[in-house]
Amino acid sequence: VCTAFLALSLVDAGYTVYANSDASGTFDTKTAQDANDRMRAAGVHVLSMFAVSLELMRDWRNTPGAPEMMPFFDQYLPEYGFLARAHDAAAANGTPSGL
Repeated sequence: VCTAFLALSLVDAGYTVYANSDASGTFDTKTAQDANDRMRAAGVHVLSMFAVSLELMRDWRNTPGAPEMMPFFDQYLPEYGFLARAHDAAAANGTPSGL
């Protein structure tokens, strides 16, 4: 709900808005879902924490890229950190990716 207040105000001001669906600031699932539905109806891009982090990163080559984001992934999304490290190791040793 707290996220919705700011997000809806920013949409009214003409901004393109992305909101973290996991940061509703409420006490139950129904209220969070209603707030997320309201934001979507107003044109807010409602994304999970994982999706928001990847939107910020966008590209492994530019800042914030993998070096800056890996500590975040290690703490909050360790499965993705493991996957990213496995991919980097495979790319470094020439393992074909099309198998």
